[in-house]
Amino acid sequence: FYLPSQVDLTPSSLPAAFQNGFGVIVLGAQHFTKQIPVSLIIDILKLIKQPVVLIGDKHDYKKGEEVSLHLPKQFIFNAAGSFDLLSSASIIKHGDWVLTGDTGMMHIAAALHKKIISVWGSTVPQFGMWPLFPKGVNTKSVIIENTEIHCRPCSKLGYNQCPKEHFLCMKSLSAKQIADAIKV
Repeated sequence: FYLPSQVDLTPSSLPAAFQNGFGVIVLGAQHFTKQIPVSLIIDILKLIKQPVVLIGDKHDYKKGEEVSLHLPKQFIFNAAGSFDLLSSASIIKHGDWVLTGDTGMMHIAAALHKKIISVWGSTVPQFGMWPLFPKGVNTKSVIIENTEIHCRPCSKLGYNQCPKEHFLCMKSLSAKQIADAIKV
């Protein structure tokens, strides 16, 4: 994945707490049923206690602000809506790990050889959308999904709302399991 030098953000352009490493959380996705719920993100961040950059488009900014309300400000940088696709990819490039749903940013993270913790809701990796790393790259990828939900998968690409109106495929996931995957 090529990043032009003019969009390559360096960690020094982030707040001081982020100079010695940070994680990246992808807030959005094209479809609601591929987005990690804000409440789950908050629970995960309370467990890991690490600096995190939140990325997404302008529609994700309010979600980032909601996350920021529940955690120490010095550990959260809400970049949602502040950067274009390439600049967000640059943030991923400099991050230590990426927590994401089944999104395009997950694939960019794979192209950049980043540690990926992918969280799956209405879709499943078996449909061929898992993080694919270049041959010979030894990067850790962890897939988190609830395989006990009988209505899952309900879509190959996702929906704008849960067809069953409960969204258990995401809401039932364990914040501790995800936090543990990040810490490894």
